[in-house]
Amino acid sequence: YTDASQTVKKCLENGSLGRVLHARVTLTWNRTNEYYSGSDWKGTWAKEGGGLIINQMIHSLDLADWFIGSVPVKIQAHLANRKHPDIEVEDTAEGLVLYENGAQLVFYGNNNYGCDEPVEIRLFLCEKGKVKMSYEEALISFDDGTSIRAVQGDNGIKYAHRKDYWGISHYGQIKDFYESIAERRESAMPAENALNIQRLIDGIYEASKFRPVSFGNAGKVNSDRG
Repeated sequence: YTDASQTVKKCLENGSLGRVLHARVTLTWNRTNEYYSGSDWKGTWAKEGGGLIINQMIHSLDLADWFIGSVPVKIQAHLANRKHPDIEVEDTAEGLVLYENGAQLVFYGNNNYGCDEPVEIRLFLCEKGKVKMSYEEALISFDDGTSIRAVQGDNGIKYAHRKDYWGISHYGQIKDFYESIAERRESAMPAENALNIQRLIDGIYEASKFRPVSFGNAGKVNSDRG
């Protein structure tokens, strides 16, 4: 629902970028011990369902998966807790996702950095160019030497004492949902999209516990725990 994301998606859909060949997601944020101890659900398997991957990285992984527009077929991943001894879940993650159309997604993230750096998503390479973007800005460089820069416009929504990326696009998504009902049309982000990213997240957790896993029919994860 951001101007940057929509511009990149349009260039992929209209063929000007071609399909994504390689993508990379990096996230280096800071989550203190107090961030976890101040809650009864953060940092727990039972209530949070995981850590860095399902809470912080899910958004950028979802975006990269949306750009790639294919089905994951194999996942390799390693998760670790490097700096938060009082939580049950991961604060560090890295891995590789292979897609049915041949695209590859690599990711790295941790909650141990000194501050919250902007998330970086790179679509490198596409068939006809490359993309470097954060949530608020995208730079698209085409192989013919031309380029497009998309920057998030002001939608008039402000959150006092909060970071903008904590929900600015929620307004657009909720608005689109209600309008899709009134107009009897499919929303821009149908429920199937949420199921797609949940399968990817589950696959990352499964792969990190055991050996690389493959997706079978209907996107179900196949794993031999033997």
